[in-house]
Amino acid sequence: MVPVLAADGATVTLGDTMLLAPTTFEVAPGERWCVTGGNGTGRTTLLRAFLGSRGLTAGSSP
Repeated sequence: MVPVLAADGATVTLGDTMLLAPTTFEVAPGERWCVTGGNGTGRTTLLRAFLGSRGLTAGSSP
């Protein structure tokens, strides 16, 4: 089954600061996911990367 959303080692850094630690996941059709975590854990950066307003510095989101 082809995932509707996926990441393989998706990482975002800004200078020496890691905004999104390497992240790998797949969301299958019909699944529902919730992005949770404390302040500064990369939730917004992850969503911005998938929307295209923040580029990945490593990994991929096929």
